[in-house]
Parts: sequence; structure tokens; C-alpha cells
Amino acid sequence: MTPQSAAEILVARYFQKADQALRTASVTCDARDAAGAINRLYYACFYALTAQMLAHGKQFIRHSALRHALNEHLIHAGVLAPELGRFYNRLFTDRTDADYEPMAEFDLAEVQARLATGEAFIATMKRLARPET
Repeated sequence: MTPQSAAEILVARYFQKADQALRTASVTCDARDAAGAINRLYYACFYALTAQMLAHGKQFIRHSALRHALNEHLIHAGVLAPELGRFYNRLFTDRTDADYEPMAEFDLAEVQARLATGEAFIATMKRLARPET
């Protein structure tokens, strides 16, 4: 297996994980678990962003480093709409609160609306991961 094909397999696998996490976020939201849905939605977007960065030869170990790369390489470079950057940045913070702050509460209707934005974020990462992008 060539390094390029190994990277392509890894990118595809991260996008599969993104799609699965998005489906799980939707099911979790339907079960009225807003904090759990936030967690899965964040990871869906995290996996998609990871795949996009890997497709362009960039790899990050820390969540904060990936977030910084999103802002530097996609938002500030004008590749990604600032609204999607703000969405990811807020999701990053909300996921931390959902996981570690016992008093954190999330509005279920807002979380449901954010699922659509997450779907758009993932679709955009897939488009940006293509070689011509």
C-alpha cells in the first residue's frame, strides 16, 4: 500500500465516522438528550474537519490545534464561510460544557437546528477534501 492510498483510506474512514456520529447525534436528539447530541455533533464535525485536513497533508493531535488550523487555514484564508467557523468554535466550547459541566443545559430545539448546520459543515469538509480543492 502506498502512503497516498493509506492516507486516502484514512480520510474516507474519518468521513464515515463523521456520518455515523451525525446520525447518532440525530437519534440522541430525538431521545431528548441535548447534551449527548451536542457531544456527537461535535465529534461528527471534528472527524470531518480531521479528514479534510488529512486530505491536504495536515495532521493534528490536539482538538485545540485542529480548531486553530480551521481558523488559520480555512477561515482566515477565505476558504470557509466565517459562519461555519463560528459554528465549529461554539460547538467546541459547548461539547466541553456538555461533557464536563454538570450544570450545563442546552435547548433541545436549538440543538435540533444545529444538526442541519452540522450536516452542511460536513458536506463542506467533503467538498474541500477533494483533490481539486
